[in-house]
Amino acid sequence: MSFSRYSVTSKLFWLFSFSTFSSYSRISRKIQMHLLKQFVVYVLGSNCEDKLQIIFKYPLKNREEKLTLIRERDDPLSQTLNRLSKKLSKFAGKIDMIKANKAVDDDNDANDKMNAQCFTNVKLYNDNGEVVDADNVTTEEAFWKSSGFTLAIAEKNYRIVNQVPYVKYINWDYRVFVDYPVHPKIMILNGEIEKSDFLWYVEEKETLSTNDSDEFANLLPGNWILRFKGYVFVPQMGDVGKNVCFICLPRSKERSGVPEVYFLKYAVEEAPKEVIWKDGQLLCKTPVIENDIFRLLSYNILAGSYLALKLPKDQLYFPYCPVEYQRDDYRIPLLMKQIPGYKADIMCLQEVEKKLFSVLWGPYFDKAGYSGVFKLKGGEVAEGLATFFNKEKFIYIDSFDALLSDLAKSDKQEFKWIPNCLNKNQEALKYFMSRPQALQVTAFRSILLPDKLICIANTHLHSKGEHDYIRLLQTAICILHLNNVFKSLKEKFPESRIALCLCGDMNSTPDAALHELIEKGTVSSQRTDWRIKADDEESTIATEVNMPLTLTCVSDVRTFTNVTVNFSACLDYIYVNEELRLSKIYPGYSDVAVRQHKAIPSAACPSDHIPSAFHLFSIIKCLLYPFDNIQKEQYYTQYDDTKVVFIITYSFVTLYSVMQFEPIPVVSQIVLPIQR
Repeated sequence: MSFSRYSVTSKLFWLFSFSTFSSYSRISRKIQMHLLKQFVVYVLGSNCEDKLQIIFKYPLKNREEKLTLIRERDDPLSQTLNRLSKKLSKFAGKIDMIKANKAVDDDNDANDKMNAQCFTNVKLYNDNGEVVDADNVTTEEAFWKSSGFTLAIAEKNYRIVNQVPYVKYINWDYRVFVDYPVHPKIMILNGEIEKSDFLWYVEEKETLSTNDSDEFANLLPGNWILRFKGYVFVPQMGDVGKNVCFICLPRSKERSGVPEVYFLKYAVEEAPKEVIWKDGQLLCKTPVIENDIFRLLSYNILAGSYLALKLPKDQLYFPYCPVEYQRDDYRIPLLMKQIPGYKADIMCLQEVEKKLFSVLWGPYFDKAGYSGVFKLKGGEVAEGLATFFNKEKFIYIDSFDALLSDLAKSDKQEFKWIPNCLNKNQEALKYFMSRPQALQVTAFRSILLPDKLICIANTHLHSKGEHDYIRLLQTAICILHLNNVFKSLKEKFPESRIALCLCGDMNSTPDAALHELIEKGTVSSQRTDWRIKADDEESTIATEVNMPLTLTCVSDVRTFTNVTVNFSACLDYIYVNEELRLSKIYPGYSDVAVRQHKAIPSAACPSDHIPSAFHLFSIIKCLLYPFDNIQKEQYYTQYDDTKVVFIITYSFVTLYSVMQFEPIPVVSQIVLPIQR
């Protein structure tokens, strides 16, 4: 059985059915009204919003109504009180109509009529008990900035509570799997998630005895039991087939707010049978405990906004993958299970959607012990780059983010050659300057080794296959900007050693010129990457380039990090300066595991990319061993009657302070057929 999104809470009555959206909406509203305190006016809003929301419950006859009033902050108080009077009279009129239709004669009729007349005499009193001059005070001053004010309605006094914690946004429209974390996509204003209470209920099929001590369970229709208290709920096998709802009680340090109830869209299901990251994660299930080591993850998680799943199957970007496995409601739970499993200390994610960073990834990883920063791409692109770091290991220093096109347009001398180079082709110049790609640069200080700084650059370069020249120029911009950041940090922290790392989705195979530029600091003008192809014509913007900074690639470029039906190659890389060293690697995905589903994404993998993760740290003396000299471990298996040897794929690299100098084995990935 599935649910739709329902907004929030109230007292519940037996006659509501779970069959329709409207019935759940009514249930939610009634539960919320029930949970609101009597004789309290809640004023909702934030300092960045132009309007205030005023809500309270008011008794009419032997029923209660929830009244909501939305007002501009600068509205005169007199207008707001007048509007409130009219709304109260309207509610009283509805009650009279209901009673007239039912031909009900009640001794309380006179009281209701008296209340309707009293609605014209709504007043506000200050903390000294004096009537507030409604003509000379704004709604904001009276309801938002006041303290101890009282609203008087029909001889009843309502205490005004402003800047109340409340849920601005709440949702969970993803599937619910056994042993996979579930937490609400939520935005709480005037409160904090870590101080708020979350109560998770599961609907049992058998009738249960009433639990008088659980007020909330008794408000829900059917047989609901409290399963968990906390922000992240993990269903168990006994929950399969059952519906789930949760109640959020938003709080701040000082006060409680307006409760919310949400019914999940999907019932609990068994977890996907085969996920291809599980075996690799077993080798990194233990967090890094050494002072001089940390683990970094770089992962393009695939923004769902690009998938356009309403198109015919043959027009989809990944036509080989069933649509149900491309939808966010399937992929997001898998990502939430997968990413924390690497137990990385720093995580660089690409294609993170802006809204999901705010309401999903940010709060989720915060609960897991991470802080995060986000850089949105330019133009109308709704996704960008996110970097999360372990709050117990690192102190955030600063961010040096930029759009690559903005840097290319800047007046700084080191960037001026880029538009000059593109002036040879005005169409190429215009196109390049319209690209939305960004560079996210974040500086940290190690808590365990305070004299060490780590500067992590996260990027996602232009993707169109034939535009090598754009990626080459974007790479040059990244290096130039990273060098400027390095010099700035060195000037500000002269006693600290600074480790640099550039990572991300470079959208380039290992033979691309951009790798030569990063590692050697120069690129030959004869490289074909300088060529521009348009309308069967070819031109070149070839130029001599010299970078002030070089970095070393620690990725095994013979492995694949992106796999589709007709393509597999290494597109994701990690580069480091001389402060970092490679120690060991953990296995990634084998070709056999990926090809069992034709390619990725698939039912077993939520993205078309494979995560790359590394252990990194600043060192005293650097020794990097080339991949040609590394020791290899061979594994044999049988697949489709062909004997295959695996030199296991490794996406996880350890870099650390050099305290030992013997060669350290590194495992890379290749799949080689062996003749029988």
